[in-house]
Order: sequence, then C-alpha cells, then structure tokens
Amino acid sequence: MVAYALTITRETLDPNDAIHLTKYQMYHERTKHIDIKYHFICDIISSYNLTDMLTKPLFISKFQHCLNLIGVHNT
Repeated sequence: MVAYALTITRETLDPNDAIHLTKYQMYHERTKHIDIKYHFICDIISSYNLTDMLTKPLFISKFQHCLNLIGVHNT
C-alpha cells in the first residue's frame, strides 16, 4: 500500500470580489487562469437552490423537494 500526502487548498471568493471581477474584466496575474466565459454572477431562488440540501439543515418537506428537483422519488 502506498501512502500519499494530500494538501487541501481552500478557495474563497468574497461576493464583492466576484462583482468587481464581473464589472471590470481585465487581465490580472491572479485571474489569468479563469476563462472569460466563466465571469458571471447568478442568483438562484432559494426554493430551487439544490446546494441547500448539502449545506443547511432542512425540514423533511424541503429535503423531499430537493430530492424531487434532482430526480430522486419515493417508491
């Protein structure tokens, strides 16, 4: 068995940074690896936000709603 050392890098982006990056699309050394087609901001209505079921505690009704949105149904 081979052991590998893992390094975890946490990427964080302040919403203000994302807004600034979208408004002023210029070349910068730190953002050169981000393709311009990915420079967008979107708002998702909370009732359709599938990540809620991964990041927040939910009532069973909201959890069932999220499962239905991804196509998992009770049989």
